[in-house]
Amino acid sequence: RQRASRRCTARAVLRSRPAVMTSPLEFLMEELTSDNPQQCIQCISRLRVIGLALGAEKTRSDLIPFLKGEIEAGKFTDEVQVSVAEVLGSFSEFVGPSSEAHCLFPPLEALCAVEESTVRDQAVASINQVGAQLSAAQLQTHLAPLVLRLARNKDWFTPRVSASGLVALAYSACEDAPAVGAELREEFKALAGDDSPMVRRAAAGRAAVPACSGSAR
Repeated sequence: RQRASRRCTARAVLRSRPAVMTSPLEFLMEELTSDNPQQCIQCISRLRVIGLALGAEKTRSDLIPFLKGEIEAGKFTDEVQVSVAEVLGSFSEFVGPSSEAHCLFPPLEALCAVEESTVRDQAVASINQVGAQLSAAQLQTHLAPLVLRLARNKDWFTPRVSASGLVALAYSACEDAPAVGAELREEFKALAGDDSPMVRRAAAGRAAVPACSGSAR
């Protein structure tokens, strides 16, 4: 009942806007066309209102893919990307039960590859925040492959820097999946010896799984 009340309130807020939109997502798209970064940040701060108005299913199927596409297309400034990463870290309740929280990973994974370190740091923090709500099986299925993709990305050093901050959580879920755990250990070893000093520094500065750190020596 409380969720229904909040959803009605969210819709009322959106209807109170002067622009007439056919959906909350169109409202968001219109707001994000602004050339004013501060206005875009304010819009991102209302993502929870948008999520409530859309409902969990449409948030998963429409809103999250939209954000991922905009990130990959380079539509957002660094400040907006930090805001997106921060909001998504506490967005799980708007995508449905905890079993669906992994749908937040794709836009956050995209943010893990950008050049600005503050964006990457927030994306890593948010992935860990979302991942803490998932079961070991879900982490094996959704987080471990994400970490491996980042760690194996040779196009630019930034994804590998981000991977260093995610290995520990992914590895902690692999007690009953030794093959996946072995892959993560090997990739962490590779990160610790990476050609890029930025990647090596990130790996050295992370308190990853002791087994991983030991393999890297």
